[in-house]
Amino acid sequence: MVLALPEQELKTRAAAFAASMGDDTGRLALEVVETSAQTGSGSLPDQAIPSWALAVEHSELNPRKLSEALRSANPPVFTRVHGDRVLVEFRTLLDGDEEDLARILKRLA
Repeated sequence: MVLALPEQELKTRAAAFAASMGDDTGRLALEVVETSAQTGSGSLPDQAIPSWALAVEHSELNPRKLSEALRSANPPVFTRVHGDRVLVEFRTLLDGDEEDLARILKRLA
């Protein structure tokens, strides 16, 4: 269950992913950042849990356009814009999603 993954495991996965990406074009900047994730609605709508995300910046796309491009990808990548960066919350990624995310980001690079 993704919600129950330990915070350190998420950080390790996100860091390994960022290190494996390499951007030969220089158009993408990736950084692993500490975040907090929402558990959702229902009985605990405001419950936040510690998490880690991949912060993505693109030299030619503003955060809104980058977020739109990621959401329009196949499969869609759900993100949130925070400041000048787009965050991909690693707590939301299921098995196999990292390969799809890598393919999609490489296409945008």
